[in-house]
Amino acid sequence: MKIMKRIIINIENENETTIEESLRYALRVIQNGKISETKKGKQFCFHTIFNDKIHVSVTKRKSGTETFNIFASKQ
Repeated sequence: MKIMKRIIINIENENETTIEESLRYALRVIQNGKISETKKGKQFCFHTIFNDKIHVSVTKRKSGTETFNIFASKQ
């Protein structure tokens, strides 16, 4: 049986960051590795802020699916 990995990327304000830019932000978080600890094991960083503007929040479900929520600061 194959075990599949799944990630979900949600982009809140597409006018602040394009799909391509959002993928690059998610990739940078992924490249830093699974550094946050949860009851479910390690996961990608809970919350990363790039240049005081773009935020990437990551949550992990019981199934192992990790969701990347990408949004701009409201400054």
